Amino acid sequence: GNEPLIDSNSIDVLYGLFEGSDQNELIWETFHKAVLQLFTTIHLEMSPQSEDSLSIMLILLHSSFILEGVTPEAQELVELCCLHVSSLSKKSRDILVTWLMKACGASRFDALLKCLQQFITISVYQLETYGGEDMKGVSAAIKFISLLYEANENNTKEETDNQSGMSAPLDTMTDDDNVMMVEQQESKVVIVPYTEFYNDAVNLELFSIENNVPFIRTAYRAWLNDRDIQDKKQKKLITSSSSKGAAAEEEETDSDSDWLPVSYISYPFILSPATKAKILQIDAQSQMQRGQRQDLLMALMSGRIMPYLVLKVRRSHIVEDTMRQLVHCPANELKKPFKVIFEGEEGIDEGGPAKEFMQIVIRELLDPQFAMFKMNEESRLLYFNPHTFELGLEFELIGTLVGIAIFNSVILDISFPMVVYKRLKDIKPTIYDLIELDPILGNNLLKMLKFQGNIETTFDQVFQISYELYGGIETYDLVPGGGNINVTNDNVKEYVNLYVKYILEDSVEKPFSAFYKGFHRICGGKALDMFRYEELELLTCGNPILDFEALERVTKYDDGFTSNSQTIQFFWKAVHSFDDNEKRLLLKFATGSDRAPINGLESLPFVISRGGPDSEQLPTSHTCFNHLLLPDYITYEKLEQKLRLAIHQSEGFGLL
Repeated sequence: GNEPLIDSNSIDVLYGLFEGSDQNELIWETFHKAVLQLFTTIHLEMSPQSEDSLSIMLILLHSSFILEGVTPEAQELVELCCLHVSSLSKKSRDILVTWLMKACGASRFDALLKCLQQFITISVYQLETYGGEDMKGVSAAIKFISLLYEANENNTKEETDNQSGMSAPLDTMTDDDNVMMVEQQESKVVIVPYTEFYNDAVNLELFSIENNVPFIRTAYRAWLNDRDIQDKKQKKLITSSSSKGAAAEEEETDSDSDWLPVSYISYPFILSPATKAKILQIDAQSQMQRGQRQDLLMALMSGRIMPYLVLKVRRSHIVEDTMRQLVHCPANELKKPFKVIFEGEEGIDEGGPAKEFMQIVIRELLDPQFAMFKMNEESRLLYFNPHTFELGLEFELIGTLVGIAIFNSVILDISFPMVVYKRLKDIKPTIYDLIELDPILGNNLLKMLKFQGNIETTFDQVFQISYELYGGIETYDLVPGGGNINVTNDNVKEYVNLYVKYILEDSVEKPFSAFYKGFHRICGGKALDMFRYEELELLTCGNPILDFEALERVTKYDDGFTSNSQTIQFFWKAVHSFDDNEKRLLLKFATGSDRAPINGLESLPFVISRGGPDSEQLPTSHTCFNHLLLPDYITYEKLEQKLRLAIHQSEGFGLL
């Protein structure tokens, strides 16, 4: 069958009798010895891939002795379970995933995930070395968690499809379901948020750039090897299916599919966005070094070495100059460290000009006068203008610049909806993406979907979209002859699907395709596959979580200020009294972005300088250097008033 044949309710009753006994300690000792013997028996007398052995293990995982235990004995049993799961065949793993999806139940799933995460955390902090036999338990637990993640993702996708009407029949959804969809936009069977799969010990200890470079280097090389194996398996599968037919394809798949990747990087669900950003940088540096070695060979002949991607631009023609230099630039050049020279301006680019360049060129390209993007008045989000006059090159340039910014850790101030990042990951949009971009239109379509009365007479809609264009009204038929086809209870799902597809995909296909092409020229590699679309947005726009206490700890001072200066004490007192909106305004005023780097504000190089003696001048900033210039105000009240005035009056860009 598709699920192990176990009766969870009966098992819970039995364990309840054991765990409620006044002989609890004796029962635990007996249970521990029996389970150790059981695993020995399984390995000696029963195939670990058999369905019976899988059912036995699932019975064990119902026990709170194992799920909630933190003793060495309990951890020993958890490790045995993990090692057993990691040895399962693909067929048995699929059975386990189905059980986790359909029969496990949310509370048990949550308890199992916490048990495995706890085991990994305890094990990592007790490791003597980061390799070989010492890591086998942690590696097995991560492989076990990969099955929970697969089950969680399957349920998430299935329920999202059901809620949005993209897959499930509309008549399976009750009015209560639809109300829940509008209010929660969450599934009844989505078990846990994806962020629950991150493991702090793995991210902070194993992938610590400061303390554990050898492990990261080994994991990166193993990941490259995993990718090679997966690519070979895929090619073998394609070759087999094309030459021998479907039966051979199934045979090849079964014979090859038991393999599981080795590197922890191949299980990206356990890695935080900050860790993934580190790996992306390592991968970029590896690619850049390969490109630089090629440059070195050319330099032997030409006498020149160019280890950087250098742009020379005029401020007055920044878009034109940028496009001319990037449009024919090879992809390996685009992944080099990025530097900018503004024509007629002295100085070495230590990161400031590159950041300033990005702020200026992105702002110009998004300027309403170019009409490349449209802002929705309610959501304040930008999306591609279906009626733009601009050529594809401009959109390709924006995609390329976003990729360059990612590879150089430059945060961009771009208000794109999440659907942009979904589409960059080739994920189909849903009605909820339209609701985020255009809440009025999206919610009206959702109301049609959930309406229980006569849709045709109530809404009086046809399979046609009308929109205003240059003072006139234009129409678009969602199907041939759509203006003559009424929307009814029978076809409303098709109508909504086509409407969403038109707005988010079809109407903007040309500009988005160019944007996609530019982005994937740089970021189309395997490293980007690690990121979920939500994490890709973080990588592009930065972290919305702002910890100003962490920023205070890492801030540096210049031109006479120190952390003990009275004005600095006034400054931090004022900042910590600000509400969230004012803190965002301050950050944008000082850095050009109201978000933190992906690693948080503790990773932001922030400098406060003494901007002269006490005066009536407002604070100013060099946003390209994250540099705040603060006059030496003599009272707290004056500093607070001047700082508030500055952040509210300024857009936080190019103040000096």
